[in-house]
Amino acid sequence: MKPLKKYWISRLILGRYFKTIFVNGVVDEAVTALKKEEIIVIFPEGGRTPDGEIRPPAGTGAAIISALANAPVIPTAIIGTFELWPKQQTMPKVKKIITITFGNKIPPLKKNTAIETKKYMNTIMSTIAKLCKKRYYPNEH
Repeated sequence: MKPLKKYWISRLILGRYFKTIFVNGVVDEAVTALKKEEIIVIFPEGGRTPDGEIRPPAGTGAAIISALANAPVIPTAIIGTFELWPKQQTMPKVKKIITITFGNKIPPLKKNTAIETKKYMNTIMSTIAKLCKKRYYPNEH
């Protein structure tokens, strides 16, 4: 039996932006890594925002990878990054503190349809928003 810590860490999906996921094979690489019990990180928002607010996901990579690898998502909030390094600044501010908060695991996506994938991504983003104590307004795309 695997130690519990290793199991959860090895099944972890945090976030990374996949703009051309099917073109460059990143999804296959991520699924393979998860099946080998490696950790991958996905930032579903796609990058820093101009105002530090939670934005709708830039893509569906996390949901698709979750479904294909049958791996849960661990929503993670990195709090204080906007104050540390606003998008408008070329260099980060010194002596700023960031906090990383892990949410409860979200079970793997079971139905990989457009509607279910969108709902799953909104669940991830709304959970991250709650961890950050911010509002989240999902878009309709």
